[in-house]
Amino acid sequence: MRVSAVIKTKKGYLLFHRFWKGNEYYCTPGGHVEKEEKPKDALVRECFEELGVKVKVGKKIFEIENNCYNEKEIFYECSILEGILGDGKGEEFKDKKNGKYNLEIVKNVSKINLLPEKIKLILGRI
Repeated sequence: MRVSAVIKTKKGYLLFHRFWKGNEYYCTPGGHVEKEEKPKDALVRECFEELGVKVKVGKKIFEIENNCYNEKEIFYECSILEGILGDGKGEEFKDKKNGKYNLEIVKNVSKINLLPEKIKLILGRI
């Protein structure tokens, strides 16, 4: 199972612009739930690792069974509580085989390649 954070700022949504294996797309911060870990706790951990911030996890807004990882993914509304945004030190940033991650704020998600595709409709309503 995976969890993802939907973080809306005054300027737009906080997303990763990802370049990996010849593909270019956007995705929300998040990752895998470890054994014995609750989904919301995993999301707090993942946001700290990837973004360098502590988040408050809110309500579940979307769930998908078949994503690009072929596993269930749950999206939660999140808000930043503290930390320095962009100071993430997760494993994915250390290994160049994981491609390139650029942290961006995107106002209009309908004009980008945001994965999974169905999340665009949800974000357009929040």
